[in-house]
Amino acid sequence: MVEALAEAQKLAFAPLAFQAVRAMLLNGMLEYVAAHEPVMRSALASRYSRYVADVLVESGVTSGVLQEQETGVSVSDVGYCLLNDPMTIANFNFVADVCYAGAEHLPEALAEGRPAGLPVFGDWATIYEGLSRLPEPARTSWFAFDHLYSDAFFPQAIELMSRNASLNHVFDVGGNTGKFAGCLLRTVPEAAVTIVDLPGQLALAKQNMEWAGTRCDYAAVNVLGEADWPTGASVVWMSQFLDCFSHAQIVHILRKAAAVLEPGGSIFIAEPFIDCQTFEAAAYSLAQGSLYFTCMANGNSKFYTAAEMEECVQEAGLSVKRSWHALGKYQYSLMQCVLA
Repeated sequence: MVEALAEAQKLAFAPLAFQAVRAMLLNGMLEYVAAHEPVMRSALASRYSRYVADVLVESGVTSGVLQEQETGVSVSDVGYCLLNDPMTIANFNFVADVCYAGAEHLPEALAEGRPAGLPVFGDWATIYEGLSRLPEPARTSWFAFDHLYSDAFFPQAIELMSRNASLNHVFDVGGNTGKFAGCLLRTVPEAAVTIVDLPGQLALAKQNMEWAGTRCDYAAVNVLGEADWPTGASVVWMSQFLDCFSHAQIVHILRKAAAVLEPGGSIFIAEPFIDCQTFEAAAYSLAQGSLYFTCMANGNSKFYTAAEMEECVQEAGLSVKRSWHALGKYQYSLMQCVLA
C-alpha cells in the first residue's frame, strides 16, 4: 500500500513536476548543472536566486532529475535523457508546446467527442487543418515529434515494399511535408509519387519536393469526403496516418484507397501499434499519446493495436497479406493489405 500511495502522489503532482523540469530547461539550469557538476546550491543561488535554486533543486531531486550530495548538485541519468536523448526531447517538447495548455479540456473532449483543447491554438475542427498556421513553438514541436518516429524506418519500409510490390506509382496518403516521398524517389529511380493531402499540407510538400519535378504529383483531397481520388496506384502508402482517424473513418479511407488500386496493387499501413512494442515505456508513451488525439487533434482517434487495425482492414473488404513488426529504432509495424 505504501508503494501504491507513493505512485499515486507522483500522479497527483505530475503536472507541477513537469513544469519544474520545463523551467529548468528554459532557464538553462539543467544544462548548467550538467556542464559544471557538481554545483553547490549556493552557486545556483548566485546565478538565479536562492528561492529559484531551492524550489527547482528540491523538485528536481524528488522527481529524479537531479541528485544532491555534500559535494553539490548533479544531473541524474533521467536528467541526461531530457538534455540529450532525441526521443525524450521530442516527446517532452510535444507535450509542453502542443498538448499541455489544452489538456485540461480532456474531460470535455471525452464527453463530447471533439478536440476541446484545440481552441487554445485556433478555431479549427481538427488540428490538421491548422498545422501550417500553428504558432511557435507548437508548430516546430509538432513536426519534430511527427518526423522523428516515422522517418527513422522509411529506408527499411521501402526495402520491404520493393521486394513485395511494384513501386511504379505510389500514392502517399497524408504525405505531410513530403519526407517519405523524397526518401522513396531518391531510393527507387523508377518510382513516381502522388502526395494526397489537404491543400495546406500540399503547399509545404510542393516547396520541399520541387527538386523531384514530374516524378512527384499532388492531389488535394479530403480523405473523409465522398469525392473520388486520382486512380492508378500500384501502392497506397499510409504512414502514421490512420491513427488520426476513428475506427469508422479508417474503414471509409481504406475503401477509398482500395478503389484506386491497379490490379494486383497493395495498401501499406505503417503504424506504431501499442501491442507490438518490445519495451513497456513505448507502450506507455503510445497509450498516453492517444490522449493528444482526444483533446487536441480530432477528439475520436488513438494509437491502435494491430488487432484493431486488422479489424478495420477486414471491414473495408481487404485482407492482411503480410505484417512486419519491430521495424526501425522506434518499433514500427508494416501491414501489406490486398483486396480480399
